[in-house]
Amino acid sequence: MLQTGKKEAEIIKKAIAHWKDSGLIDEKTFDKLANDVQPVGFDWQKLAFYAFLFAIGSIIVSVFLLLADEWILKFIEDLIDAPHWVKSLLFAVLAFALYAFGYRRKTQKPDQIYSNEALFILGVISTAVSATFLGLQFDTGSGHFSLLILLLTAVYAVVAYSLRSQVIWLFFLIAFGAWFGTETGYVTNWEGLFWGMNYPLRYTVFSFLIVGGSFLIGHTKISLFQPVTYGFGLFQLFTSLWFLSIFGNHTDFNIWSQVSQVELWGWAVLMAAVSVGAIIYGLKNDDFLSRDFGIVFLLINLLSRYVEYGWDTLHKAVFFMILAVAFWLLGKKAETIWNLGKKKK
Repeated sequence: MLQTGKKEAEIIKKAIAHWKDSGLIDEKTFDKLANDVQPVGFDWQKLAFYAFLFAIGSIIVSVFLLLADEWILKFIEDLIDAPHWVKSLLFAVLAFALYAFGYRRKTQKPDQIYSNEALFILGVISTAVSATFLGLQFDTGSGHFSLLILLLTAVYAVVAYSLRSQVIWLFFLIAFGAWFGTETGYVTNWEGLFWGMNYPLRYTVFSFLIVGGSFLIGHTKISLFQPVTYGFGLFQLFTSLWFLSIFGNHTDFNIWSQVSQVELWGWAVLMAAVSVGAIIYGLKNDDFLSRDFGIVFLLINLLSRYVEYGWDTLHKAVFFMILAVAFWLLGKKAETIWNLGKKKK
């Protein structure tokens, strides 16, 4: 039986009634489909999601509150005095236990998604703490801590694949991006351009590779992680393009503050082009993620340019007229694509 919200249930039942009136289904099929739709008055799944988020937050708060107890303080003092490798090992064991318990629950109770993933998130945090202490143990003073992040990235990838967890895979992607940023920063001594690119431009290129890679993994053994990789790549791509449209390819704040915003117009055009391309691709391929990212960041781009160029000089009505024309043209293009799609069918 399909359980959904009241509004969604009404829409589905109207569609089923339309199919019956059009002769696409008979009375018997209509009754069967209509009875299979069950409206749900309260979204328990959403409640479960926020409840487990609150639970994780409560666990973190409880840790700080426990620090007020004397025996806990004594234990922490002894733990602090222990070698870094001991603390790393303790958190590694804790992470393994959380992963194992989470996997067991996932196998036995696959419907309890949020509670299972909450255990995985705690395991991810414990893994990061373990890696931090491991880095402190073997720290040589070189400042090349990106190697530690790379190790953490590899661990997350292996664990995510082993446990088939998209949440852990998301942390893998975050760690992978952190490694890229810290490694290129280390190579440039944290102040120069890397292959002629500042951070926003680097992450723009990096994000294009992530999005492209998401299409490739869709045909591999890790196709399970294709949606989260694709979504993360799009978010990182458009965020990087937005920063690029504001700061350009500059690394020095003083130089950037003296540059006219008109000189950065090319980066704003690039962001707009990518946004429009994402919208068109999304409409053609029924890809709501690409479409929505394109629309949202096209609007963000236009509003950002308005703040930069037209806040004091351009009349507000003129700006919104430009905005209306832009979206009218976009809607006209979308209508053309839709009609072409209908003809092909």
